[in-house]
Amino acid sequence: MLKGLEIADIMEGVHNCVVNCAGVKRGEHVLIVTDSMSEERIVIAIASMCRAQGAEVSTFVMKPRDWPMQEPPETLAHAMRYADVIFSPVYYSISHTRASTIARLEYGTRVINLPTLSMDSLKSEASRFPAAIIAKIYEKVHEIWGRAKKVHITAENGTDVSGNIVSKFNVGGMPHLPMQEGEYLAFGGAMGIYGMWPGGDEGGANGVMYFDAAHMFLGQLEVPLKYVIKNGKVIEVDGGKEADHFRNIVENVPNGDHLAEWMIGLNPKARVILDEDVSHIEAHRHAGALHTAIGNSKTLGGNVYANVHLDNYIIEPTMTFDGTVLVDKGKLLVLDDPEVQDMANEYGVSW
Repeated sequence: MLKGLEIADIMEGVHNCVVNCAGVKRGEHVLIVTDSMSEERIVIAIASMCRAQGAEVSTFVMKPRDWPMQEPPETLAHAMRYADVIFSPVYYSISHTRASTIARLEYGTRVINLPTLSMDSLKSEASRFPAAIIAKIYEKVHEIWGRAKKVHITAENGTDVSGNIVSKFNVGGMPHLPMQEGEYLAFGGAMGIYGMWPGGDEGGANGVMYFDAAHMFLGQLEVPLKYVIKNGKVIEVDGGKEADHFRNIVENVPNGDHLAEWMIGLNPKARVILDEDVSHIEAHRHAGALHTAIGNSKTLGGNVYANVHLDNYIIEPTMTFDGTVLVDKGKLLVLDDPEVQDMANEYGVSW
């Protein structure tokens, strides 16, 4: 196989990310942050696409972080403030770090998160899926979620949790196309998420959640990871061998018990791959799938900082907002909306 030529296979997905979503323009300063555990060809492809748009491109290769959302080196943190756009194809994400948050919210940098990105994911239909359709799906989700005051989440795995919605700061880099100053986009092999900070004490999230997959562990869990949640904090962790890792985070990392995120996927072409040797980051973008984080909520409009942000995953949740079902056993119901279907027909895609 001519591996070098595989770059040609991913360029449509890279174009979707760099041009359609990030909106890189002539004269802009682009910073690509990567590490030695990431795929060099992806870095080359991103840099080439940015250069083709007329941008000035710099690349910073750092030592891989030890865990997700560990702060980057201070030299890099300083450089991030002066980039117009940051792409971060890294093994462990730095998107919710203090360095990233300052760059976005204080300096207006557009941040595109690309953790554990693979050549395979960039070749996929999900990475090439029209960004304009994702924006329309986002808009329809926001009409329900963005106006609601209460959320109730259940799943057949035993999940049953409720809370108030106090944050109207929703993330995902949509519906603005291209991204605007200070915005954030998660492009883990696909774009398309919508979520919020559950609101801490004020949000009053209470209940139990069982996760089918867990951050930093590959594949589907043999025994679901269980969180018991009280007033927006995880007070008990149970499950299989992975539970010890998350129990240590909750008990020993400052603010590690903070319920930091509820977020669903919007992309109907994102694949739910839970193999033992594949990251499940693309599955987080699958329309109707849910991931929930503990730790830092600053990026999501919250007010809690932690030096960690770990996302765990539920394949088929049911999510109800003020009595309106938005997700039914993993099916995102707005995909059937006539406006969404009309746009899909216009672009010649289906699901």
